[in-house]
Amino acid sequence: MADQNEMDIVIENMMGYVCDCICQYPAKASNEEELSEICRNCQMGRHVYNILNTYNGQTVTQLQDQDINWKNHILDRFSKVI
Repeated sequence: MADQNEMDIVIENMMGYVCDCICQYPAKASNEEELSEICRNCQMGRHVYNILNTYNGQTVTQLQDQDINWKNHILDRFSKVI
């Protein structure tokens, strides 16, 4: 956690709240695999990615040009929240 900046901490707390307190799908998923698939398709990841890009001064296109898959990037970064 030492490599986290202030925005990472804010986003992680926000995602924890959204995933744990607002999202309806954890209660509906029958197992961890099903929940992972639901989370993989969640639009929240796209919004978080845009927030981080704005904060870091990068655009989604710049990152896509570097062959970074945005969904996997977000899931890897925030999978501990889910």
